[in-house]
Amino acid sequence: MRTTSIVLSLIALCSAPRARADGPGATAPDSVPDVPALVVDSPPPNSFVVDGVFRFSPRRELGFHVATDGAKQVCVVYDRSDGTPLYFSDGARTLVYDLPSGRVDLVPDSRAYVRVQWEAAAARPLSVEASVHAAEDAARLKNYRSWFQLNRFVDASRPALRRLESSDGTAVFAAERAQAVESIQVVPGRSDWFRFSSLNRTRRYYELELTVSNVGRPLPAGAVAFPDVTQLARDVEVVTVAREALPDALTLAAGVTTLVGKVSLVEDPAAVEGDAPTLSEPQKGPLRNTDARLGPKYRAALARQGIQFPSRAAEKKPTPTTDADVGAK
Repeated sequence: MRTTSIVLSLIALCSAPRARADGPGATAPDSVPDVPALVVDSPPPNSFVVDGVFRFSPRRELGFHVATDGAKQVCVVYDRSDGTPLYFSDGARTLVYDLPSGRVDLVPDSRAYVRVQWEAAAARPLSVEASVHAAEDAARLKNYRSWFQLNRFVDASRPALRRLESSDGTAVFAAERAQAVESIQVVPGRSDWFRFSSLNRTRRYYELELTVSNVGRPLPAGAVAFPDVTQLARDVEVVTVAREALPDALTLAAGVTTLVGKVSLVEDPAAVEGDAPTLSEPQKGPLRNTDARLGPKYRAALARQGIQFPSRAAEKKPTPTTDADVGAK
């Protein structure tokens, strides 16, 4: 069996909107909510949608969309600068944005996933992992499922959580740490929605934001849509590759994966050494040219099937990068 995994580690960083946990808006943690662990293929709950953004730096962002209705599922990891899916999986096959080859690869017997978890005993409690695995059989692929275990954050942080004032009817609970503020936001009386966000206190930008919705409820139309590959191939080059070819499709250069490399094509003056592995300027040139040709065609082909993902380019307002910006969202 050939398995490929790309892990994105994240320091435990999180944000609470509108107020600091020790500020004038803080109140006692008298009603800290419980939130469920969300694991694809492991109900309850049977259904949920998770949409989020992970940032290597203020402008270099990966978006992700994970949804399941109990019968169908999708996992998408995309470049949020333009909305291009880099991995797009239905749990049994994966479309990979193969930038070196200038095409989209269809990898049978493969599965992409996103995992967000929080381990109190770890040096870095909060971690984000994005992976693609190929296996000989469907049974093995079941081990590689998405999950979001933010219930562990709530349980471990409960004594430190403080309730913050909110003018939009939601309840926000935040805990401060040396390098981070971590928060959970809920709607009182509802168990089908919550939000988690993560602020880097030193550099003052959100490293992780995610919203969970439709927990245990019917999903919005299109939430688990996977492209019709035959139709897609009429509009953009799609090549079916053996699962053994997956590592090559995921690698742009030594130590640089498709996820990181595609995002590193975005210029970001605020990026610093150590944010993520990146490509050299000579490596970026040819890939930028390929991306400029392939990306719009791929996005347009998906749009013709009613599939689109958020992008910074399409936003009317810039992505918030500080805690003060949240109130303007």
